[in-house]
Amino acid sequence: MRLQEFARAAFLSDNRADVTYLSTRTLVVQCTHDVASPPEVGDYLLRHLPQAERVTLQTSGHCRHLSAPMETLTAIDYFLAH
Repeated sequence: MRLQEFARAAFLSDNRADVTYLSTRTLVVQCTHDVASPPEVGDYLLRHLPQAERVTLQTSGHCRHLSAPMETLTAIDYFLAH
């Protein structure tokens, strides 16, 4: 897949309708400074996922597993343990 095709699929697709099909406990992990996924995205998910929990990491970037790997792992571990 070319970069343009990936960017088009990633940034122009709208999967909000699919959220209604999710019924499992969900962890929403966001960064404080994420241009691609601002806080409003997390707000939307929390409103539409009855079992969603949000963790906001004090870092920047859209790929939190790269910009804050240990913080991301800690959030996931805590979520899975409780």
